[in-house]
Amino acid sequence: MGFGILKNIRELLRRMLKRRFRMIFFSPDRAFTAACRKPASQKSLQAAAATKHDVRLAKEISVHETVMAFPLTEATGDHEPGIDYFGGLADPKTKMLIPEAIHRHGEVCRQSLPATYVENYIPVGCPEIRHPVLYGGILFNHFGHFIVESLSRLYAYPMVRDVDPFVMFYSQWGMPGYLENNNFVNQILTGLGIPVDKLIFVDRATKISQVIIPVQKYGFGFIRRPDERFVKFIRSFRFQHKIPEGFKKDEKIYVSRSRLRKKGRQIGEKIFEAYLEGEGYRIFYPERHTFIEQLTVYARAGKLIFAEGSALFSCMFIAEMRADVAVVCRRRDPRHSTREATDCLYGFSKTLLWIDAVRGQYQFGMDTWDALADVDWCEASRLLREHGFVQHPFRRLTDNDHLALVRAELGSYLREISGNPKFIDHMMQYKEIHPLRIDAFDSDDSQGTAEKGNPA
Repeated sequence: MGFGILKNIRELLRRMLKRRFRMIFFSPDRAFTAACRKPASQKSLQAAAATKHDVRLAKEISVHETVMAFPLTEATGDHEPGIDYFGGLADPKTKMLIPEAIHRHGEVCRQSLPATYVENYIPVGCPEIRHPVLYGGILFNHFGHFIVESLSRLYAYPMVRDVDPFVMFYSQWGMPGYLENNNFVNQILTGLGIPVDKLIFVDRATKISQVIIPVQKYGFGFIRRPDERFVKFIRSFRFQHKIPEGFKKDEKIYVSRSRLRKKGRQIGEKIFEAYLEGEGYRIFYPERHTFIEQLTVYARAGKLIFAEGSALFSCMFIAEMRADVAVVCRRRDPRHSTREATDCLYGFSKTLLWIDAVRGQYQFGMDTWDALADVDWCEASRLLREHGFVQHPFRRLTDNDHLALVRAELGSYLREISGNPKFIDHMMQYKEIHPLRIDAFDSDDSQGTAEKGNPA
């Protein structure tokens, strides 16, 4: 048996042992198969149909029968501006997307269903989901995008819980390990009262007998002014505190990105960490802890300073958050304000100190979120002092020390991204083209040859 097969078996066993006992042999395929079986009784179907006549839900939830679900893929070729995906839930007769099910960035639609795309999928013989389905939208296998975009329709689950629906998602960026106890998707959905064994994923043309579609109430474009029903839903999150080892008495926390590799970070963050430790802060690396452990540390803190990133979104789930919060920006983006993500706290009636001391950034063709930022830590500490987060100023580096620091971290950054296609494409623009040098030939030079475009 090959080494690769043994490695895959070990990984499978590791994942299974992280599940609850009853979920050890469960899988997304088994959930999908169960959803396709004919219901044992008509009770759930009748309950789902009754939601059509519920006045309270009329403006927020629609119920559709006999729907086609086309696979969701990244948009390619010519398409309307702003479109990220082809596919989605459609009326089988008109072959048009159901408006309520389209993923949006504010008022901008991110999905379309071109006729040429539909032609690739023949509905004859495709699977049919016979149980009622609550449409969840897109489940992103990314911590920040999952919180901001994948929860945007789940506020409806408590309203239709009696229907006992399966919750359907499209899975983008890979399937998360949501069946494992320590996975962030598992912990967030469990805390919101949504059973993970009811999740189903569509990756082929599929018929759905009955689908409940909630209006999208969160996501990028909705963050600053979220719908009250969505806010109430997130505040219903419940968890038991789990204190990570070494954080029992710490109330001043710096949430760092310095140990993340091949992801956006800040030059000199390690030096800034040492400065903050002198101010009584403990350094917290969220990627090394479960979601529940992160919440526990943040909920117990009196002062929280974040390096700008997805870790901040965790604070949305802490209803009674007492900490003063500051966020140190790590990048600039010409397309939009990088502060947009921090508005998640504004939308939940929590204030923070935003610090943008970025002097420049190195990207080399990479996206802004993968950039290496040059931050003025002295300016950052000045603002932190002004608002009571620290007492002493950051010691300014000499020009030579700063230059040496930039060289060292830039070298490390270039080694990390050197194989990235975006970096390679960027560097291909810098091919040197030197003018042809023509020297007078020596009459005795037997090696002299005629150059193209320069007749001998």
